[in-house]
Amino acid sequence: MSANVSLDVARIKSQVVTDLPRVCSDETAAIEWFEAKRWPDGCACIDCGSVDVYQMRQAKSPARQKNFRWRCRDCKYQFTVKTGTIFEDSPVKMHKWIHALWLSAAGKKGVAALELQRTIQVSYPTALFMLHRIRFCMGTEPQAMLSGVVEVDETYLGGKPRRVSRQERERLAAEGQEPPKSKRGRGTLKTPIVVAVQRDGSIKREAIANITAANLKSFLRGVVSLSAEVVTDELNVYPKATEGYAGHRTTNHASTSLRASMRTASTSTATPRSPATPCSSAA
Repeated sequence: MSANVSLDVARIKSQVVTDLPRVCSDETAAIEWFEAKRWPDGCACIDCGSVDVYQMRQAKSPARQKNFRWRCRDCKYQFTVKTGTIFEDSPVKMHKWIHALWLSAAGKKGVAALELQRTIQVSYPTALFMLHRIRFCMGTEPQAMLSGVVEVDETYLGGKPRRVSRQERERLAAEGQEPPKSKRGRGTLKTPIVVAVQRDGSIKREAIANITAANLKSFLRGVVSLSAEVVTDELNVYPKATEGYAGHRTTNHASTSLRASMRTASTSTATPRSPATPCSSAA
């Protein structure tokens, strides 16, 4: 980053810090500040995209309406700066929203709902509702689907079952049941996790209810492109789960021939990379 760009970024940040105390205490200032941030090149209709819009005024005064609406001359659509955002349909004032955003972004660990309740003077359910929306919009942006060669495998996470007391063992014995055992691998009581790894790319993982073809297919269709070649172990549910993909190869965990050949093919590319992550089961 050049020195000029760094200075511009610092200047913008300092201006925001200067504006925030005023914006967080006045509703009109908050609306106008957010309008300038959302539409830096001028307001445009949210419905049709026309720039022929105007601010709606009060009937007996040149002041803006209390809800700060805009109206499009082309499609007659009425909207506000909140339309299409996390603030839409919320009765909470805009200056309180901006204050909540400031506190959430400024704190190293965010802000608690009780602290937000005390600071901006709202009820606890309202503070919790605001934080839910703020955290939602601060979430990770959707990433591209995995493509190319994608390895898929499953594992199981969870600790050993708690020690069963003598009374519990007697109760289970009376009911004809056995105490839970710390079984490893498929059939365990632990939580199954399915993982998909793209060569030289990203990783996707998800906890699923159980390892079935339907559950695996639902996971793969959500994270792996149909043009990908899927590599799995020899579990009998994978052929059905990978139907529709460009290719499906299986590997035996006891053999390293496929993994070695894939490493050789990938190292022939011009882009250097770290050693490949093999399909492995922690079960």
